[in-house]
Amino acid sequence: MQEQNPICPCKETFKWEGNPSGQSSSFAGFDSYITDKSLVKSTDAVILYIHDAMGWKFGNGRLLADAYAFETGLQVIMPDLFNGALWCSASAKECILQGKPLAEDDAQFSHCTVNDKLVWGEEFRANIVQEDVVQRLETIIGALREQYPNAKIFSTGFCWGGKYSTMTGILGLVDAFATHHPTGSKTLDLTGIKIPGIFNISDDDISPDGQFPQTLIDTVQALVSPPQELYVYENMFHGFTSRGNPETPLVMEAQILALNRTVTFFLSQLATK
Repeated sequence: MQEQNPICPCKETFKWEGNPSGQSSSFAGFDSYITDKSLVKSTDAVILYIHDAMGWKFGNGRLLADAYAFETGLQVIMPDLFNGALWCSASAKECILQGKPLAEDDAQFSHCTVNDKLVWGEEFRANIVQEDVVQRLETIIGALREQYPNAKIFSTGFCWGGKYSTMTGILGLVDAFATHHPTGSKTLDLTGIKIPGIFNISDDDISPDGQFPQTLIDTVQALVSPPQELYVYENMFHGFTSRGNPETPLVMEAQILALNRTVTFFLSQLATK
């Protein structure tokens, strides 16, 4: 089934400064970003990072994966789940294909190259087939279970990846999940969540019916078992946890709070049987 979800409604995307400390590698046959093994303090769990539309190469995603690894002491793996498709504006794509410098407004696409599958808008959605993404998730999580037989598997997803981290909770593929401002959740039956989860959304986010997030809030808050944590961040825009402006104090405060809440949630799940 081709995705029937709205195009990502992110109002702003800021490219963060800094150099990721992990490596581009391969896992279960998929191009992957794997955080530096020196950050691993425990093998009791592994975190599967489900990237947003910007793809597995996006610097912000890699820096955020590093932050999760540093704060939890767990290995974090971010595979390419969208078959090489990278969200890239038409203007940035034109510059990249012609070998021209990117405009300042397109700086967030600096990770894209002429050899990548650069897509935008409806073309991006056409490249994301739900069944294919779920199949990739099942393959990757199966490989994680095999490589880390005694470890719990946690998933954390952002934007489009937030939909799929939620699906890992509905399908019971992992032991706990985190969802951040999910795009395209309107097709999901959130009442079917089988495992503990945490939701970080903005008050200007989208919801399962594509409207104001009250539907998502009401549905998740009504879940009794397994219990779900839900946090709504006021005056934040969709995408704030992974694409927010680091020079805006309120955005930075919300980003750090969402990260800390998710880290605390994952560490609490390590203590449960």
